[in-house]
Amino acid sequence: RLALEKNKVPETLLSFPGKVITNNLTGNEGRLFISDSNNNRIVITDLDGNVNEIIGNGEKGNQDGDFDNVSFNKPQGMSLADDLLYIADTENHLIRVADLQKKIVKTIAGTGQQGRDRVGGKALQTDISSPWDLIAIASKIYIAMAGHHQIWVMDLKDDIIKPYAGSGHEGRLDGKLMDAQLAQPSGITTDGKRLYIADSEASAIRAIDLDENGNVETIVGLDLFDYGDVDGKGREVRLQHPLGVLYHGNKLYVADTYNHKIKIIDPIEKTSKTFLGTGNTGNTDGKSPSFYEPSGLAIVGEKMYIADTNNNQIRVVDLSNNSVDTLTIKGLKDLSGVAGFPSKMIMLPSRKVPLRAKGSIVLNIKFPPGYDFTEGAPMDYDIETCEKLIIDKKDQKRTISKPENTLTIPFSAIEAGNCQIKLNVTFNYCEKVKGTCIIESVGWQVPIEISDNGNPRVFIDYKVTPRN
Repeated sequence: RLALEKNKVPETLLSFPGKVITNNLTGNEGRLFISDSNNNRIVITDLDGNVNEIIGNGEKGNQDGDFDNVSFNKPQGMSLADDLLYIADTENHLIRVADLQKKIVKTIAGTGQQGRDRVGGKALQTDISSPWDLIAIASKIYIAMAGHHQIWVMDLKDDIIKPYAGSGHEGRLDGKLMDAQLAQPSGITTDGKRLYIADSEASAIRAIDLDENGNVETIVGLDLFDYGDVDGKGREVRLQHPLGVLYHGNKLYVADTYNHKIKIIDPIEKTSKTFLGTGNTGNTDGKSPSFYEPSGLAIVGEKMYIADTNNNQIRVVDLSNNSVDTLTIKGLKDLSGVAGFPSKMIMLPSRKVPLRAKGSIVLNIKFPPGYDFTEGAPMDYDIETCEKLIIDKKDQKRTISKPENTLTIPFSAIEAGNCQIKLNVTFNYCEKVKGTCIIESVGWQVPIEISDNGNPRVFIDYKVTPRN
């Protein structure tokens, strides 16, 4: 069991920012585009962090429309082409486009239903699955379709979307485009001739030819569950669940997410070396910086911008001396505590669950002396998982009229592989003597590895800390 107070991240006005890109301009015209993922919005700032525009009302949804009223569900990757910002609306299973001049967002691909069959077609009639990142090249968009373990392509001329690389079987297999295997691709970049992919579940960086008769090749990385933190060359190299990759100056900059590092990889020599990060979680600035699961990267001029996801921050690297600062975001509305938003989100270490287990998620809520649940007030929870770990529909979202300190949610682990649990809970509690009552809203994200062994019970211990 794990005492979660040790895992809390600093409170900022961003909530788990997944990706960051720039418009490749410096000075007053320079802009950052930040996917403020858990706040369901895109934040546009200048290079000093002054908010220029916010796309999205912060509510979870898939409403098209003007910037103030549009809604998203955990958006991740973005790509800018002139005045059009393409957005991977990950948990809506949609591709959206924001017109920065007209200030309008519309859906261009997906139905809002998660795809299962990996068959292409007319973009707005095709189910897709967890698009995590994308890149616009000429009249096409290449999409890291994490849920399908594939790269897809959308032709903007005829609005056809279809698989481009990967058979759909999760693995690390090189070869012809549609024979190869990928494993939850989550980052994408290009040198103009090839796509480079952060293949997160394989802990690998892959190269994919921009030629429909081309191939998929592994730059570094070995296989599923074969991960670590090792610099070197070729088969010596180990990464751990990289989510971001950026091609710049003939090198690949990689957000080696679970190692809390930024790596530099030479795609020709197939070498990898640590550039920034200690390997431990933290949010220290300076010449020996620390990060907490960085996921996105952008470079403009002499500055690198890092989406330091679990620190809820954007970090800035001065590439002239490799010193790191934290960007202060100015003019951003605080969405914590708004209905539907956990006031704090906690990322937990990965847990192992045995295959075919009839298990349960067990949340233990612990109050300090003199505090308890508010009499007569319900507890609400909702939980999201994946198709490898099944939770009965009646247990996915509930209101409990008489909450208890232990909440148990049963599941079935039906397929080996990796998954993620997202649990959000809202409850009321009071100080018994003074009668002061507080609403607490908290969320957890728990990576799950389903394999031959493990614990069928996933424990989450939460110690309530009363607010003044």
